[in-house]
Amino acid sequence: MPPDEQAVEFEESLVLSPDAVRTGPAVACRPLQYWRFRFTAAAECPAYWQVVFTDAAGADLPGDVCSSIDPCAAWTPFSSVVRVPPHACAMKVAFRGMDDAIRVLKLHDEGRRVRIARWGLEPFSTEAAREWADRLYGELPPLIWQPEPGQRGLESTRARLQAGGNLCVALLGASDINDLSHSLWELLVTRARPNVTIEVHPLIGDRARIHAQLFEADAGAAAAPSRSDLAIVSDGLARELGADGLVRVGERLACELLVIRTMTFPDVRMRNQNDEVAALAERLAAATPDGAAVAEAGGAVFFDMRTPFIEYLLASNAPLNGFNRDILHANDRGRQIAARFLSEFLTSE
Repeated sequence: MPPDEQAVEFEESLVLSPDAVRTGPAVACRPLQYWRFRFTAAAECPAYWQVVFTDAAGADLPGDVCSSIDPCAAWTPFSSVVRVPPHACAMKVAFRGMDDAIRVLKLHDEGRRVRIARWGLEPFSTEAAREWADRLYGELPPLIWQPEPGQRGLESTRARLQAGGNLCVALLGASDINDLSHSLWELLVTRARPNVTIEVHPLIGDRARIHAQLFEADAGAAAAPSRSDLAIVSDGLARELGADGLVRVGERLACELLVIRTMTFPDVRMRNQNDEVAALAERLAAATPDGAAVAEAGGAVFFDMRTPFIEYLLASNAPLNGFNRDILHANDRGRQIAARFLSEFLTSE
């Protein structure tokens, strides 16, 4: 490993109050490299961790990685694997107490604390990263799902996956597509299609920021690649762009388009005031219109990941809120389910 990309270990012990943020020093890294992040925690209430990536000038890049610290009475080891985005030169870890957003789930008790000890980062091989993802998924209820017949498309992408070579994939959207980007889905696809190498280019932000990344010459380190083979667009962004905007994205990146209706939170198994589960599930499923019509008009393939994920949750005996770190976003466990949805969709025969 290069001398400026060494494993680092921090002996400092941290104590998090509900609104505390504790950030570590920057650690040098290389683009598209995998790193394992590990720590030990004793948590009287939930908290979460965050890895932020920075460019050569030290500015934060869009597209951080976050996940849960589950309550645990005894000191408990935690670990995760992150992929460094393009243009990143360093990363830093932050531990955060839960803010008001998580209290909506009634998971936080005032006055309780989270203690962190023995935390560190180390470069990880591709195979080791894949093994970590498999171990985590092995702790979850299995996902038994196949794409609907006729739900294919993306002929050029599928041909490249079969033939091998390099596949550049841009992911465009807000925090939901950022979680999908950081799910390590590419490791599952390359296991099924071992002759292909996948470069993941996340373009994360609102419509204005993504427009700048795509079309403005001074976008800097966050700029989109000159071209891509596939662009994965959140259905929320697709609806904002409209069909003409989707066409422009495809023309700018010279690629095929996949619009995804991403997974939704909070956990649909939360009961409403009438002690009903199904009502919340139905409401969340219909909370926003999907982007199927926009995708079709814009020449994109549409993939509804939300509906089968709700079905998976309703059939699951996993702990309540076990797949989300707050009321909106997935944790590592939720991202592993998202990764398997996307991998199955892209590699199904």
